[in-house]
Amino acid sequence: MVRQDKEFVKAHHRLVALENTVNAKQNYQQKLDGIESRKGKGTNRDKAKALTDEGRAHLDATQFDKALVCFTTALALDPAPYTYRLRAQIYEQRGRIAEALVDYERALRGNPTNPQSHLDYAQALLLVNRQQDAIPAFEEARRLSELPQPPEFAARAADRVVEINRILAQLTDQRSALQLGH
Repeated sequence: MVRQDKEFVKAHHRLVALENTVNAKQNYQQKLDGIESRKGKGTNRDKAKALTDEGRAHLDATQFDKALVCFTTALALDPAPYTYRLRAQIYEQRGRIAEALVDYERALRGNPTNPQSHLDYAQALLLVNRQQDAIPAFEEARRLSELPQPPEFAARAADRVVEINRILAQLTDQRSALQLGH
């Protein structure tokens, strides 16, 4: 009886070892699959970046249709906040404000600390007469712009704060005039 128990225990240990080997192989394969998946994403990310750069060149050359195609294709590969913001600018320029707002919102979800995205979003809100929604977006853009910036962005941030203060003053004046009129 004791001999059978020992045989059973040995067989059980071999089975456990075999199961552990199978699990280890499965885990290893999952890791490999994950690495391959990330490599694929990296490739897509590289392609998306190249398309975004190409789209930016088209945007700078006011070739909006070509830029829009590049940005839309890039976003299908990698939904980067910067690319959403660039595509939103084209939509806004084309008068497609609803689509611009959606892309600005996507850009903000992806990078909520980008003051330029808040500013662009706020300005688009003004285009559809949503002043009350625009004010907090302007204020957030100003708050973020007033945070310490790397030297290469400091001058742009300071200019942004001046622009935001000017816009907020205009909105406050308009609101005051409306209140006095009623």
